[in-house]
Amino acid sequence: MTASQSVEEFVARIVKNLYDLNFNKIDETLEILQRMKKSQKEKHVVNYWKVVQCLGEAAIDMFARLLDNITKTSCSGHMYSNMNQILRLLEHCLSSMAVIRRALAYKEDLLAALFNGIRQNEDEELVMTCFRILYKLLLAGKDYCAAFVKIGILKDCNSHIKCRKGLYGIYPLLTVLYCTKILWVISEFGEQGTKGMIIKSKAYKELCSYVENVHSPVKGTECLVSEMHIIIARIKKCPKERTASGTTRTWVPKVLLYEDIGQKDHAYIFCSSPSCRKQQADGKKILYCGDCRLARYCNEECQKEHWRSDHREKCLKRIRKEKKT
Repeated sequence: MTASQSVEEFVARIVKNLYDLNFNKIDETLEILQRMKKSQKEKHVVNYWKVVQCLGEAAIDMFARLLDNITKTSCSGHMYSNMNQILRLLEHCLSSMAVIRRALAYKEDLLAALFNGIRQNEDEELVMTCFRILYKLLLAGKDYCAAFVKIGILKDCNSHIKCRKGLYGIYPLLTVLYCTKILWVISEFGEQGTKGMIIKSKAYKELCSYVENVHSPVKGTECLVSEMHIIIARIKKCPKERTASGTTRTWVPKVLLYEDIGQKDHAYIFCSSPSCRKQQADGKKILYCGDCRLARYCNEECQKEHWRSDHREKCLKRIRKEKKT
């Protein structure tokens, strides 16, 4: 991102590269975003979060389609590389709670693409990244929990843990760790009967066997194994029957997500109007779109301007999609 380039122009270029499947440019974008995120200059950090929010608003619905297209059109070598690029870009977007909320509207397509990624690929880093994103999405909303079970997360966890027996490198361990976390969230916070379902599942048995037989893990990964032991102990302590509080609309795991990214996200909130994009002062009242509750504004003028420009179409399209589901 050059000094003369606005955030809107930078995001527009990223979206164009995504449409054109220009992966060389996407790779450059990832490097720029990483530098912005780690920069010591406040201006660069602010621009990073602004880009994340703008890109999420503009392209979150594209990622599922892109991932699906890549698996169908790319040869295996390029497929792993290209999917990793898209997944890394998606992870940047999912650093923002506003974007995560927007992703909930596309959960069916997004989940299908991610599950397709872990079922059709053998690349360790790619599979681990898919599971990491799935875990983050699971924390984001209760609707994902039932969807995970319906799509077959237990079978996928079982197969991936099973094929990593005897493998204790960083990526195999991280993959198993995220499988463990997913099983725990479903067991602890899922609907009635999920605790018993998890305990009886082949995935849980494979997990226990894997952890018990871990020996000589790669140096520096011992903490991952310890974390697995802790989470397995939590699964065992999960109540067999869901209490009344467990069936409320409050989705407790979201607290874990806020602990991870909420503080940063709260510090960098921007007006969704393209002509404004001002950072909102901490403690100042923020206006939301009354229909989608995703777009955020600093005043009514910005809200009206955004509605007239392009939000009307995007907002109503999202609402119609939700009504169909």
